[in-house]
Amino acid sequence: MEYRRPLERAARRSVDDLSLTAKLSSAPLPSIAAVIPCHNSSESLELTLASLRDQDIPANEVICVDDNSGSLEANRQERLAHSYGAQYLRLPYDHRNRGRRSLARNAGTRQARAEVVLYVDSDMVLAPSYIASLRLIHGVHPRTLVKGTRIDVDKAFSSWPNEQEIRDRSLAVRPGAEYGAASSEPADTSSTPSPSPLSTGTRRDKHPICSGLYVSGHWDWCASNNLSVRRRHVVAVGGWDEHFVGWGEEDIELAYRLFLAGVEPVVQLSGPLTALHLNHVVDIDANMHSLEKNGLYFVRKFPEVLARRRLAYRQHGIVFDELEARR
Repeated sequence: MEYRRPLERAARRSVDDLSLTAKLSSAPLPSIAAVIPCHNSSESLELTLASLRDQDIPANEVICVDDNSGSLEANRQERLAHSYGAQYLRLPYDHRNRGRRSLARNAGTRQARAEVVLYVDSDMVLAPSYIASLRLIHGVHPRTLVKGTRIDVDKAFSSWPNEQEIRDRSLAVRPGAEYGAASSEPADTSSTPSPSPLSTGTRRDKHPICSGLYVSGHWDWCASNNLSVRRRHVVAVGGWDEHFVGWGEEDIELAYRLFLAGVEPVVQLSGPLTALHLNHVVDIDANMHSLEKNGLYFVRKFPEVLARRRLAYRQHGIVFDELEARR
């Protein structure tokens, strides 16, 4: 397997070389499997499943993976999954109840038979054109890891909102807000995103794939609330690292390994791959505790990533003095 040098920037390429217009008519469209980890989340899971049901072109498979839900919630989630035509898997019980997102996503990946896996959280509501657009993107660019836009909202909309409604009711419209300024220090101009091969001059064609704004090279922006990649690429790099437990960094670490293996990370800043995140109560202390442990594991595994992750950790009050002193 050919690996890139760590932190290598994505090459800038001309619009003419990457124009999608000539490719769209002949690109084979891959099958899509949506993998949804869930934990005591039947209320929001139903909205996620409904948004997948209501797609312009539906996913080929929907797989719900239950990670340690209580018996009542597990029963609800299983009934919901079956009522929406989805598969339901339940992970073995863990008395520590630590949150095993990597284990759940690996289980869903093994179960899937589709060519592309969309990892989507059970509190996300997808735009109606999401799956159709995703098939086109992965059909034209098979070696990409694609991160859709997340927009935080207080509560669900009864139907997909227009732009004004999103602006009026959203809490965090800025796409970069979810990354915790996860790129390099502001003074480091090398962190400026490269134009993506998906951002071409073909917008005049009015095709959904041509209406978005994308950047490439930012593996550190690839949060997994709505993240997609060819299944074979995930398998080739060994899947999700199950040493990550609790919240944080398991998705960024996978994105980095895919990047090293030559899979291009592409982040949509705006466009058809948009999902509403239904805000809910979280245990901030527990999340910060697991983020510190997971971050330490990540930078010990790949010391070179600290340069790109340092600011994100600092914004959460985490400083790895010992590791920084060694550099």
